[in-house]
Amino acid sequence: MLSKEDRHHIYQQAYLPEQLPDYVAAVSGTKPYLIENHICYCHRRHMMFIGFPLGDPTNDTVQTYLAACEHFKPATIAIIAPKIWLSDDTHADLTTIGECIGCGSVDETLLELIREYKNLTSFS
Repeated sequence: MLSKEDRHHIYQQAYLPEQLPDYVAAVSGTKPYLIENHICYCHRRHMMFIGFPLGDPTNDTVQTYLAACEHFKPATIAIIAPKIWLSDDTHADLTTIGECIGCGSVDETLLELIREYKNLTSFS
């Protein structure tokens, strides 16, 4: 959760609606967290990571993302960022999807749904 100081810092530095904890929490039912000048929102085992740093744009977004994954250990993740740093090759192999997001293993049911979707949308 956010301290009073964290909340003040966020509202002084925010420049996107996704960085406003009261707004996002109200529409998503998540709890906001401030990690190394980035905001993420969590609910159960789902995490939304906002890849736009507050204030100082030189913060290492990738390292902050990995720290958030390590701390919260989410099963699913949504990323809002100006650039997704994961390579296309990483996404190609569904058996390594857990490692590609840097959060360990992925629930087998979720992996099976992804495989089924890939088969349904494949035109080859």
